[in-house]
Amino acid sequence: MRLLLFVETVTLVAGGWSVLGASVVFEKDVKPILRKRCYGCHGPEQQMGSFRLDRRERAMVAGRGEPAIVPGFSVQSLMYRRISGNSMGPQMPLTGPLSAEEIATIKAWIDQGAKWPDEPTPQPAWQAEPRLDRLFEQFRQGNFSKLRAAVVADPALAKARNGKGATLLMQAAVYGRADDVRWLLAQGADPNVADAAGGTPLMLALEDAAKVRALLEGGANVNARSGDGQTAMLIALEEACGADVVKLLLEHGAKATPDDGTDPLVMAARNGDPETMKLLARARDGKYPAGALTGAAFMDCMACVELVLEQGVSKTLASNALQVAATTGRIAVLKMLLAAGADANVTDANGTSALMRAAYSDYAEVDRVKLLLEHGADINARDANADTALRIARRKGDTKVVALLVAAGAKE
Repeated sequence: MRLLLFVETVTLVAGGWSVLGASVVFEKDVKPILRKRCYGCHGPEQQMGSFRLDRRERAMVAGRGEPAIVPGFSVQSLMYRRISGNSMGPQMPLTGPLSAEEIATIKAWIDQGAKWPDEPTPQPAWQAEPRLDRLFEQFRQGNFSKLRAAVVADPALAKARNGKGATLLMQAAVYGRADDVRWLLAQGADPNVADAAGGTPLMLALEDAAKVRALLEGGANVNARSGDGQTAMLIALEEACGADVVKLLLEHGAKATPDDGTDPLVMAARNGDPETMKLLARARDGKYPAGALTGAAFMDCMACVELVLEQGVSKTLASNALQVAATTGRIAVLKMLLAAGADANVTDANGTSALMRAAYSDYAEVDRVKLLLEHGADINARDANADTALRIARRKGDTKVVALLVAAGAKE
């Protein structure tokens, strides 16, 4: 999709940013794309390739010897070239490319200077209780008896907040036990008070099913949103908290359907969690969305791939998943997708084929390349840069994959 030339304003034309109207705003236009499509691999829980996109200072640093984001110059920014398919290696994200509109938005943002404002420090709308920070330290040291004594002496502490909006119940959600959570609830602690970032006790307790149950039974709002729009369900899936926690959330009314463009079922597939996938599917229409197959293939989860294939998939969907599996998947996953009708000659927008991905993969296996050739992959196909699988494979050195391709008749 073509971007119009700069004039004075930025407007959305034909699905992409024409650089004609108000500037692209990071918080409103860019951050939602990164959170939805990129944080799973380059966020707080995982930083593949040591690249992180949820922190400005980490996102701007060099990647593979060159800057990931060059303010004002998208074509020099490795991040843009990877999401647009104009770089060596697979187009990102591996679970499926961004839409043309999303790519154009990020391009316009970088070209406009990649403005990424520091988070403002909001003024608290509550009276901060100075004693809480000392009590929090007692909690972290396991001295819950002292905390109980303080609350018994002054019951108002159960509802008090510090300068960042944190409460004793939030500390219990992180450092305490389920019994500690229940005790504070019995003293009048509010399970739905949020801190300055919009986080609730439930969002902080998601790694412990017993504490999650205590909070839900104590009246926690299961669909409350944090400051950046996350719900407990989305956070639980982002942090791979497991089927037990997801089951509790569903039993108390959590949404299982797509939320603000984020599909919980696709997130479960990207976690390689077949049990959670089944729970979420039963809570909606019983079917698995298209993104679940590519997510499962990315995680090399055979059980997850099998769940989606059992319902039947189109050749296009199987082929898209094959592109992902060719980079990261085991031979068994590739065989499953090919048996489901995947086209061994599928290419992305840059003309990169599954064979090229397999030949260049950091997990390169001769058997993977051999399998694709056995299923008719064009050994001498060229991408948009006129590169063949052999030329791409040689960039990894004189490998067994190179030897296999040469023996099979590959040309430069």
